[in-house]
Amino acid sequence: MENFYDYTITKNYNKEIFAKTVELLMKNLKNIEESEYDEDMYDESQFQYIKTSNGEIKIGNSVMNDAVWVQSEVDIEDILTEWEDKTFYESDNRKLTFEEGSKILQKAEEAAKRFREYLNQKKNCI
Repeated sequence: MENFYDYTITKNYNKEIFAKTVELLMKNLKNIEESEYDEDMYDESQFQYIKTSNGEIKIGNSVMNDAVWVQSEVDIEDILTEWEDKTFYESDNRKLTFEEGSKILQKAEEAAKRFREYLNQKKNCI
């Protein structure tokens, strides 16, 4: 694999989300050359392999990992972002809204203030 992308779709074993993810990718990927499904009947893990002219994609639903995930040689972020507002997928690359950014900044400032107070208290005890 030259390029490698790893996406966690959901942090739970879920056959329905696995099926929806496979459907979404099969519907939106260009140049699919081969596709193969595999299921382990003992631990109920599911895998979908998709080969495109741009690279290979593996979708997994694993009890052992307790997650639905995608490993890909192709950047499929633009396809998966369809899930962000509708269901379960949260991109690590998505842009924060102004409100989300403000809340994170406020929490960081409050934590820094508490840490400075802690250091001052510790300094006064020495």
